[in-house]
Amino acid sequence: RYVPGSSPWERHTNGDELLLVTDGEVRLEVLENDGTPRVALLREGMLFVVPRGHWHQLTATANVNILYISPSEDGAERKRERP
Repeated sequence: RYVPGSSPWERHTNGDELLLVTDGEVRLEVLENDGTPRVALLREGMLFVVPRGHWHQLTATANVNILYISPSEDGAERKRERP
């Protein structure tokens, strides 16, 4: 469950991450390899696959439930500022 606000920026160097919104909605920003942002508004029932190695951040304006399947922590990088 995510509360209103933004997650840290993160990327997974060892696999894709699967996000399924089960309740509510969330804004997802994914940076392409050249740094160009791709933004999607994910609503209840929507599924998104974040490709391996891409920086991404979630921003919610209200509580949202997300089921996520991520690679092991060994390949995760996180930072607060935009990469």
